[in-house]
Amino acid sequence: MVPSFLQLAFLLLELVQLGNQKKFCYYDGSSCIEELAIQMLKNLFEAHDMARTKIIEQSKVRILSMKPEQSMSIVRLLAQLIRNYPYAIKEHVSRLKELLDYFTYMDGKVASCLVASLLPLIKISRDILDYMILVIRKAMFRREDTILLAATNAIFDLILVDKQSNDSLPFQDSSSQASCSQQAEAFGCTGTLYQELIGLLQRCLYQQEKVKRVMYSGLVKLVLVDPAIARPVLDLLLPHFLRFYKEDADSQLELTSCVGLENGKVVIEEPLDSLLSFVSWILLLQPHGQSENSSDASWTCFGFSLSQDEVGRRLSWDSFSTALLKIRKLLRAEKLEVLGQRADSGSGSSEKERTKSCTIILLGITEVVLNTIATELEKATGDKRVQLEKELIDLVEFHHLVEKHLGKPRQINGLRKANVRTTAIDIPDHTDSGCTTLIQEQMPLLATSTINQLLQTTLGSYNAKFSNAIATSQSLGQSSFNKNTSCSNIISFVLNILLCHIRSCPVLVRDDPFKTFIYGDIKILGPQLLKLILLLKSVQSSVPNEKNKSRIEGQRDNLHQALICLKDMLMIYLQGPHFAQLLEDLVSVCITEYGFDGENVTYVINDPKIKNIEIFVVKILKPLLSELLAISSLREAEVLGDIMLMITNKLPCQLRNSHGSWATQICKSNGIKDSKVVRSLVLLAFQLSSPPDDLIFAQDVAIELCKVTGSASDDPVEMSELYPVVNKDTSIAVIICILQSVEAKMKELSLSSQNRNKTNEGELTLDAKLVLEDNLFSRSESVVRVLSSFALMTLKDPQADHFLRMVTRLYKQLAQITKLQIAPRRSKQLLPSTRFQKLVELTCKHLTFQLYNFVAEMQKE
Repeated sequence: MVPSFLQLAFLLLELVQLGNQKKFCYYDGSSCIEELAIQMLKNLFEAHDMARTKIIEQSKVRILSMKPEQSMSIVRLLAQLIRNYPYAIKEHVSRLKELLDYFTYMDGKVASCLVASLLPLIKISRDILDYMILVIRKAMFRREDTILLAATNAIFDLILVDKQSNDSLPFQDSSSQASCSQQAEAFGCTGTLYQELIGLLQRCLYQQEKVKRVMYSGLVKLVLVDPAIARPVLDLLLPHFLRFYKEDADSQLELTSCVGLENGKVVIEEPLDSLLSFVSWILLLQPHGQSENSSDASWTCFGFSLSQDEVGRRLSWDSFSTALLKIRKLLRAEKLEVLGQRADSGSGSSEKERTKSCTIILLGITEVVLNTIATELEKATGDKRVQLEKELIDLVEFHHLVEKHLGKPRQINGLRKANVRTTAIDIPDHTDSGCTTLIQEQMPLLATSTINQLLQTTLGSYNAKFSNAIATSQSLGQSSFNKNTSCSNIISFVLNILLCHIRSCPVLVRDDPFKTFIYGDIKILGPQLLKLILLLKSVQSSVPNEKNKSRIEGQRDNLHQALICLKDMLMIYLQGPHFAQLLEDLVSVCITEYGFDGENVTYVINDPKIKNIEIFVVKILKPLLSELLAISSLREAEVLGDIMLMITNKLPCQLRNSHGSWATQICKSNGIKDSKVVRSLVLLAFQLSSPPDDLIFAQDVAIELCKVTGSASDDPVEMSELYPVVNKDTSIAVIICILQSVEAKMKELSLSSQNRNKTNEGELTLDAKLVLEDNLFSRSESVVRVLSSFALMTLKDPQADHFLRMVTRLYKQLAQITKLQIAPRRSKQLLPSTRFQKLVELTCKHLTFQLYNFVAEMQKE
């Protein structure tokens, strides 16, 4: 039996990646099938000694032979076995060492996750630790990017585990932990592992850009875990930094030295922005250059003796502090040529690429300085705060100028603008709780608190200028236009940074101290973002469209991007435990800032969570959507419709139905010709309407669609009178929307029919049975009426195919309903119920008959 179970479990693990299991995936990328297989193998490993060797051997073979996507499941299995049964696994260290021999030949992500899965063993086995260090040393001399990245990740994983175990006592095995043959060596993680790996860290400074970025972020993690090594690490980096920074009177920053040629292409060799970001965080966290827990060993391991003067110890600290201050002054003075961006660079393609790469680095350095200023702004008051706010706004303007100098920013997901540096984040497909996935990921330079300060400063500045914008516009003309353009540029920058920050947040690894430090709690950005949205809406509504069209377009783009930021933030928290707190913060903005009172619409709601959602929808989303439609801000209305649908799905049926009625009235009163917006509105009206109103709405829209598309007997009309959103320009989008929505309801009907068919006679009372069947017949009749209208239309081939597939599924469901009318064995067969006969008659007259004509017309074409 045991070999059979082993074979079945490993086969399940192989099948996980062969099929399309994404819809069944958990957060860490695993699936329910994978969890079942892993649990089977864990139980076998615990219960049967004879199975342990086979499981380890099969895991080793499959990790080496399977594709990377498939082998990740085996790595996750190995990680769970090591976490749960470390002493049992210790007996198989020799096989794990054989697996590590292939570290340099593995896929980068698999290699990195494999080392992460083995980390618990280093606490009980010096042998596996020494072997891992040996393997990593060999990997650091390879040329492949992925292997170098995996090795660099492994270095920091080892040091972090060692540092985090520094405060715990060395392992002393007892009979309760393991048998005598299983006892670990008498060694402990003493927190000095970085002494052995400092040479490898120095070697990382001469590797590719990606390796250096991983190294810099890893160093921040080390400092966060052990602040005592902050100054020694700065001493390590200072000679490297001085290769690009000249300590002369002008403080020349040699950005051109950060760029080189690789295979004939210009590449960034030194991510100076990441280096300065790391240094700035250390200086901000320990502004006086002191650490609370100074460690003698941490000094000596970096080549410093306790006999050295304190002045010598502070050399790197003071050098970096002075350098950052001078760079900050130069940025404020906008001296591009001093920073290595010479205006007279060559006109050749190679020189242009070099200039572009240098400019990208300069943008990152600007963000580092912005982060420093915003951090200082949190504690500043009075004149100092005003001065810092002005410096912050000036630096954002400088960032815009540098970005303009770079050229037209690339687009991201259809947005007009995007920051060149911060969009260079390649989010991995899956994350694993035991694996550091920094293979292609670039850490943001701005923290959540910094972005919050940027939002607050932008709001204050923009609000002050908008308060008397009309009078200023009439008196100053072009000058006012330039100021508003400047404000628009600042808002665009802040929203751009915010969008990239929010979209990179879901890849956060919970055990990563640096990411936790950088991202923090991003829901604190919600209230400020909502204030900005309402302000942008007010500005857009108050300025006539015919004046300053370019400015209006810029404001619309900003509002569109702000709404997308809000949508993405809500999506992150929608299914989590903190969604209620986010909504409460947003509602507090409505009440305190704008005087919205929700008591008059929600006095019957006792649940505070539901009440907050209702206030947010009634007082913010619905009025905002109506205003956006009134001023023809259609892209923004589309995003807002998606937000409203996402939020209102959490409301109870009665409240949701009232919003569905409101959305239906919107469809009846607007002659919009934008297909995307109309699709969003129709979907909103359908999804928020409770049965039977949802299918009644679909039936009414289908009848109007028949008039617009035309039929064999009637010519098409330009626009529906009852639903103006149904017109010649939007008909295809509405057809697709209605068909997809009705198809979803048909699946619910199929499930209801199957459940009724499986229910035994004794399990339901007669009244309950009649109610269930009445609902089933009623919903089926509504579906038949909707589809019968489509049978009269002249549809394009894709929509016609979709419609015919739905009709086929409907007839199968009707066959299941028919079986319900058949009496059980040995029971008297009664005549079908009146409702069933009515359903059959309706189907034959209105759908089947029309379907013959529909198919005949399709065959003619």
